[in-house]
Amino acid sequence: MSRLDHITSFLVMDIMKKAEAFDDVIHFEVGEPDIPPSPGVIEALHRAVDAGHFRYTNSLGIAPLRERIVEYYSKMYGVEVDPDRIAVTSGTSSAFTVAYSLLLDAGERILLTDPSYPCYRNIALFLDLQPMFVPIDKTTQYQLTPERLAEWDDIKAVHIPSPSNPLGNMYDPENLRALVELCEKRGITFVSDEIYHGLVYEGKEHTALEFGDEVFVINGFSKWFSMAGLRVGWMIMPKRYVRTAEMVLQNTSISVSSLSQQAAIAAFDWGYLAKVKGIYRQRREYLYGEL
Repeated sequence: MSRLDHITSFLVMDIMKKAEAFDDVIHFEVGEPDIPPSPGVIEALHRAVDAGHFRYTNSLGIAPLRERIVEYYSKMYGVEVDPDRIAVTSGTSSAFTVAYSLLLDAGERILLTDPSYPCYRNIALFLDLQPMFVPIDKTTQYQLTPERLAEWDDIKAVHIPSPSNPLGNMYDPENLRALVELCEKRGITFVSDEIYHGLVYEGKEHTALEFGDEVFVINGFSKWFSMAGLRVGWMIMPKRYVRTAEMVLQNTSISVSSLSQQAAIAAFDWGYLAKVKGIYRQRREYLYGEL
């Protein structure tokens, strides 16, 4: 049996491909902003072209971009991150793949929630891992809880999204802290997908980095920053994994597009990001009202 026998397509991409046959489509299938990135990003991209940024970069990403990500964590969460713990990746999909390859060997088990982002499962299967699923529902506020986690043995990693894709809910900080602490106590690595941070309308986002240093945190520029097609993400990891992560990236992607990295440096335009969030909030409130 091939390890690819149980791989499924990423259905939203199949639907998006079929939608190309139509001239006027409103997309409810793919998590891609219709709002452009900030003018600063577009200007930076033009400058990068004019300056000839067409070469490979450090496989972990260019230093100015990693420094801007450090500033982002300080401003957004009050968390200080060593830039040497950051890897710039080809979107979050690459980060998931690298993280799984670092943390688990063939046949080992990673715990996911059901429902969860379908690519987690398929990436695990690509790597000959065993994705295991914990059902979540209204009794747990659609979150993995320490009690549910405690029911599982022989788990090497836990991966949760907050805010959740596809559910949209955000993990409350007390539960997030308890999960991180339980994972650390049991020797399980906690992986937090935080790609929808910035697009939260009630309460405040909390990164798993607030509750422990032994976590993997993954985020990127596709959603709040409106740069999905430029394919830039990042991963923050314990420092002991960085060299191995670098070698994996060297062999699988060499580096993220140098043009995209230069553009991403300009993406942290807080005024523009507040505007983007306001537009999404207005749309959400309209939809709620009409429903």
